[in-house]
Amino acid sequence: MRKTLLSSLFLLVSVTSVLANAGYIDSNIIISTGSGGVLSPATGTTNLGTFNGTTGTLTLLGGQSRLFKDNGSGNVCSATMNYRIYLATAPTGGYTALNLPFKSELTNGFGGKDQTWENTSAGINLLGRINGNYTIEVYYSATGNTSTTNTCTDNFFLSNNSNNYKFNYTITNSP
Repeated sequence: MRKTLLSSLFLLVSVTSVLANAGYIDSNIIISTGSGGVLSPATGTTNLGTFNGTTGTLTLLGGQSRLFKDNGSGNVCSATMNYRIYLATAPTGGYTALNLPFKSELTNGFGGKDQTWENTSAGINLLGRINGNYTIEVYYSATGNTSTTNTCTDNFFLSNNSNNYKFNYTITNSP
């Protein structure tokens, strides 16, 4: 049996969607294996490993999105991480929306603001399933406006060019 040495995993999803005056910088899925609290970048990681369903820990803590808005001509109003979990052999089921509340805003060097929207308290046990190979499929959505600062009529998406982001893991010895 393969042991996973990850203490926590902070997966960076690359930028694929940028709109004129507001849009995505990047987004992350935050997963803990229960062996500590350090978040370590793992760009490009799609295989999370093999976990013992009885004694292992694999928890979806939440997600993070970083978005930009230009001063005077763009707005960001909300961010959401949309996910579903399924047996890798049977991709089915709808997406669950996880609200990413506003966390912070910093002035960027381009005359605008960069915002962080984050939720790290979801606490979803990813091992409470039967033995098998699983996929966590994720895409991100946000509302805002690309031409004014006072409305939220545009939708932004970060979805790996409509293929969504997929992370795989295996459960053994489930109860």
